[in-house]
Amino acid sequence: SFQTSNLYRSLNDYKVYSLEEIDETAIKHHLNLTAEEFEKEYDWNGVFEVNKEERDYYREGRVIHS
Repeated sequence: SFQTSNLYRSLNDYKVYSLEEIDETAIKHHLNLTAEEFEKEYDWNGVFEVNKEERDYYREGRVIHS
């Protein structure tokens, strides 16, 4: 089996994004959380690293705050 996740970040970029699928497209949301806030809801092992082109492929949505 393989792991799936809607969380990703680009190499050397601290911002973690969550993908939200709407119809047949996806919108990325920056998770503007402290490490402690992030760990309450998410797992660091579920964050995939992608290249800059893939990071920038999706339209940017709202920023998610705690």
